[in-house]
Amino acid sequence: MEIRRIYKKCMCSGRAITRILLVSCLAVSGCITWNSGLEPVSPSYGYLWNAHVDSLNPMLKWKPYDKAGAENVRYHLEVIDDGVIILSQDDLREPAFQVDRKLEAGKKYEWRVRPIWTSGNYVNRGPWNYKKYFLVTPAVILFVGFGGYNYNFSTPEK
Repeated sequence: MEIRRIYKKCMCSGRAITRILLVSCLAVSGCITWNSGLEPVSPSYGYLWNAHVDSLNPMLKWKPYDKAGAENVRYHLEVIDDGVIILSQDDLREPAFQVDRKLEAGKKYEWRVRPIWTSGNYVNRGPWNYKKYFLVTPAVILFVGFGGYNYNFSTPEK
Protein backbone atom coordinates (compact mmCIF):
# COMPACT_ATOMS: atom_id res chain seq x y z
CA MET A 1 0.00 0.00 0.00
CA GLU A 2 2.78 2.41 0.97
CA ILE A 3 4.68 1.69 -2.27
CA ARG A 4 1.66 2.71 -4.37
CA ARG A 5 1.33 6.01 -2.52
CA ILE A 6 5.05 6.79 -3.05
CA TYR A 7 4.74 5.82 -6.72
CA LYS A 8 1.74 8.16 -7.13
CA LYS A 9 3.65 11.04 -5.53
CA CYS A 10 6.60 10.44 -7.84
CA MET A 11 4.32 10.37 -10.89
CA CYS A 12 2.68 13.64 -9.87
CA SER A 13 6.03 15.35 -9.35
CA GLY A 14 7.19 13.92 -12.71
CA ARG A 15 4.24 15.64 -14.39
CA ALA A 16 5.12 18.88 -12.62
CA ILE A 17 8.67 18.66 -13.91
CA THR A 18 7.37 18.00 -17.43
CA ARG A 19 5.10 21.05 -17.18
CA ILE A 20 7.96 23.21 -15.95
CA LEU A 21 10.12 22.04 -18.86
CA LEU A 22 7.32 22.73 -21.34
CA VAL A 23 6.74 26.23 -19.98
CA SER A 24 10.49 26.89 -20.06
CA CYS A 25 10.63 25.82 -23.70
CA LEU A 26 7.70 28.08 -24.51
CA ALA A 27 9.50 30.96 -22.83
CA VAL A 28 12.68 30.47 -24.87
CA SER A 29 11.16 29.18 -28.08
CA GLY A 30 12.60 30.52 -31.28
CA CYS A 31 15.95 30.61 -32.94
CA ILE A 32 19.04 31.01 -30.82
CA THR A 33 22.74 30.84 -31.58
CA TRP A 34 25.71 29.21 -30.00
CA ASN A 35 29.10 30.74 -30.65
CA SER A 36 32.38 28.89 -30.64
CA GLY A 37 35.96 30.09 -30.71
CA LEU A 38 37.10 33.69 -30.50
CA GLU A 39 34.18 36.10 -30.26
CA PRO A 40 34.01 38.94 -32.81
CA VAL A 41 34.00 42.47 -31.43
CA SER A 42 33.68 44.42 -34.69
CA PRO A 43 31.79 44.25 -36.86
CA SER A 44 29.06 43.46 -34.41
CA TYR A 45 26.73 40.64 -35.36
CA GLY A 46 23.16 39.56 -34.83
CA TYR A 47 21.39 36.25 -34.63
CA LEU A 48 20.14 35.99 -38.20
CA TRP A 49 21.33 39.09 -39.99
CA ASN A 50 24.59 40.25 -41.48
CA ALA A 51 26.73 42.82 -39.79
CA HIS A 52 27.35 45.96 -41.83
CA VAL A 53 30.64 47.77 -42.20
CA ASP A 54 31.07 51.37 -43.36
CA SER A 55 34.22 50.87 -45.41
CA LEU A 56 35.45 48.73 -48.28
CA ASN A 57 38.56 48.15 -46.14
CA PRO A 58 36.92 47.19 -42.83
CA MET A 59 38.68 46.74 -39.51
CA LEU A 60 37.95 43.26 -38.13
CA LYS A 61 38.35 42.82 -34.37
CA TRP A 62 37.88 39.90 -32.01
CA LYS A 63 38.36 39.16 -28.33
CA PRO A 64 41.94 38.15 -27.50
CA TYR A 65 42.83 34.58 -26.69
CA ASP A 66 43.61 34.35 -22.97
CA LYS A 67 44.12 30.69 -22.12
CA ALA A 68 46.43 30.17 -19.16
CA GLY A 69 49.83 28.86 -20.21
CA ALA A 70 49.51 30.08 -23.80
CA GLU A 71 52.64 31.91 -24.88
CA ASN A 72 53.43 33.87 -28.01
CA VAL A 73 49.78 34.06 -29.13
CA ARG A 74 49.24 34.83 -32.81
CA TYR A 75 46.10 34.80 -34.94
CA HIS A 76 45.19 33.40 -38.35
CA LEU A 77 42.43 35.28 -40.17
CA GLU A 78 40.56 34.40 -43.37
CA VAL A 79 38.06 36.43 -45.39
CA ILE A 80 35.81 34.33 -47.63
CA ASP A 81 33.80 35.30 -50.72
CA ASP A 82 31.27 32.72 -51.97
CA GLY A 83 33.20 29.83 -50.42
CA VAL A 84 36.57 30.98 -51.75
CA ILE A 85 39.24 32.29 -49.38
CA ILE A 86 40.23 35.67 -50.81
CA LEU A 87 42.44 36.77 -47.94
CA SER A 88 44.47 34.65 -45.54
CA GLN A 89 46.57 36.52 -43.02
CA ASP A 90 48.74 34.51 -40.64
CA ASP A 91 50.97 35.53 -37.74
CA LEU A 92 48.84 38.49 -36.60
CA ARG A 93 50.06 39.75 -33.23
CA GLU A 94 47.00 41.83 -32.30
CA PRO A 95 43.34 40.75 -32.12
CA ALA A 96 42.46 43.06 -35.01
CA PHE A 97 43.20 43.43 -38.71
CA GLN A 98 42.51 46.21 -41.21
CA VAL A 99 41.60 44.54 -44.51
CA ASP A 100 44.40 45.66 -46.81
CA ARG A 101 42.58 45.38 -50.12
CA LYS A 102 39.44 47.03 -51.38
CA LEU A 103 36.42 44.72 -51.17
CA GLU A 104 33.51 44.94 -53.59
CA ALA A 105 30.70 47.33 -52.73
CA GLY A 106 27.33 45.92 -51.63
CA LYS A 107 28.59 42.38 -51.15
CA LYS A 108 28.41 39.85 -48.31
CA TYR A 109 31.68 38.39 -47.02
CA GLU A 110 32.42 35.82 -44.35
CA TRP A 111 35.35 35.89 -41.94
CA ARG A 112 36.88 33.62 -39.38
CA VAL A 113 39.85 33.67 -37.04
CA ARG A 114 41.69 31.20 -34.83
CA PRO A 115 44.46 31.48 -32.25
CA ILE A 116 47.90 29.92 -32.64
CA TRP A 117 50.14 29.73 -29.59
CA THR A 118 53.06 27.89 -28.10
CA SER A 119 52.96 25.91 -24.91
CA GLY A 120 56.28 24.42 -23.92
CA ASN A 121 57.87 23.35 -27.19
CA TYR A 122 54.58 22.71 -28.99
CA VAL A 123 52.68 24.90 -31.44
CA ASN A 124 48.93 24.71 -30.87
CA ARG A 125 46.15 25.80 -33.19
CA GLY A 126 42.73 26.61 -31.77
CA PRO A 127 39.45 26.04 -33.61
CA TRP A 128 38.07 28.54 -36.10
CA ASN A 129 35.37 30.72 -34.63
CA TYR A 130 31.80 30.23 -35.85
CA LYS A 131 28.17 30.45 -34.85
CA LYS A 132 25.60 27.68 -35.00
CA TYR A 133 21.83 28.17 -35.05
CA PHE A 134 19.41 26.18 -32.91
CA LEU A 135 15.66 26.04 -33.25
CA VAL A 136 13.64 25.43 -30.11
CA THR A 137 10.06 24.47 -30.89
CA PRO A 138 7.30 24.73 -28.26
CA ALA A 139 4.98 22.02 -29.65
CA VAL A 140 7.58 19.31 -29.28
CA ILE A 141 10.53 19.74 -26.99
CA LEU A 142 13.09 19.64 -29.74
CA PHE A 143 16.48 21.25 -30.07
CA VAL A 144 17.54 21.14 -33.70
CA GLY A 145 20.98 22.48 -34.53
CA PHE A 146 21.58 23.59 -38.06
CA GLY A 147 24.45 25.23 -39.81
CA GLY A 148 27.87 26.09 -38.55
CA TYR A 149 28.49 29.49 -40.05
CA ASN A 150 31.40 31.84 -40.25
CA TYR A 151 30.71 35.37 -39.09
CA ASN A 152 29.72 37.68 -41.90
CA PHE A 153 29.44 41.31 -42.90
CA SER A 154 28.12 43.32 -45.82
CA THR A 155 30.07 46.15 -47.41
CA PRO A 156 28.42 49.52 -48.13
CA GLU A 157 26.71 50.04 -51.48
CA LYS A 158 29.16 52.76 -52.60
